[in-house]
Amino acid sequence: MAGTKPAHLEPSQLGTKEYWESVYDREVLNHSSNPADEGTVWFDDSDAESRMVTFLDQHHGDDRFGLDKETASVLDLGCGNGSLLFALHDDGWESSNLLGVDYSSLSVALAKQIYRTRYLYQTGCEGEEDENDSTATQNGTDDDDDDDDQTTQTDNTNPRTEIGQRGEEEEEEQQQEEGEEKKETGEEEEEEKEEKEEGVRFQVWDVLHDPHLPSPTPHSGDDSSGWDVVLDKGTFDAVCLSGLPDVEVRYASRVRSLLRPGGIFLVTSCNWTEAELQAWFEDLPDPDTHGRLQQAGRIEYPSFSFGGVKGQTVSSICFQKS
Repeated sequence: MAGTKPAHLEPSQLGTKEYWESVYDREVLNHSSNPADEGTVWFDDSDAESRMVTFLDQHHGDDRFGLDKETASVLDLGCGNGSLLFALHDDGWESSNLLGVDYSSLSVALAKQIYRTRYLYQTGCEGEEDENDSTATQNGTDDDDDDDDQTTQTDNTNPRTEIGQRGEEEEEEQQQEEGEEKKETGEEEEEEKEEKEEGVRFQVWDVLHDPHLPSPTPHSGDDSSGWDVVLDKGTFDAVCLSGLPDVEVRYASRVRSLLRPGGIFLVTSCNWTEAELQAWFEDLPDPDTHGRLQQAGRIEYPSFSFGGVKGQTVSSICFQKS
């Protein structure tokens, strides 16, 4: 028998795609002008991100969840600027198994931009600059010598020879420009390949409307077996503010379908209490067919009391699929 569901939240602009596109459009520009400005880290005042990483660390290698940092596939729903996955990357989780998704293309653009700045552009930059300076100096010396030689040769040649020589020089310049363009294109392709194959990945994906997203490390070769870990830091909150019909159950059902049997869903919310999160995620339709989610852990936060009621500013619960 279905339990009583919490009351729906009142719709808000925070539940609209347009709002988040405007937020990330601004944050992309801010980061472009100042790489130290990586945008908002949600629930940073509660240290939620660090606590979520610590929770996963505590269960790394245990038999309960079967998580291994080197092989666990991790999906971050509503990745925003990618901060949570970067924290996992820095903590030693295999980056090629980390995927962040968001329905905002500008969110994904920001996360990719931050990833490149943090992890790709810092390696070997100084050496490249020194090498470029050395090359420029050498080329400058050679160019001066060439100019002297060319001046001498020009004095001893007729105008027709000069025209032919200029044509050859123009052709060489054109070939050089084409070569540089090809090199730049090749470097961009190589960078994209490196991001895709070796680093944290990000892609545009709508959890409510887009096709199923298979795990990059399927168990027993079964693409439908699902993800080891699905993360949510504030996304369920935003989804519930959209005003869409039955959006809470639709979201929870989608999370369940993304997980492998035994996989875990770690969600952090500022709009729902632990009991309310349980009501939304544990009581889903067709549990015999699609499995069920059951609370398997929680994260402690500093609590407060008001009017005789004890609570905390955010709630983080771990659900496991059975």
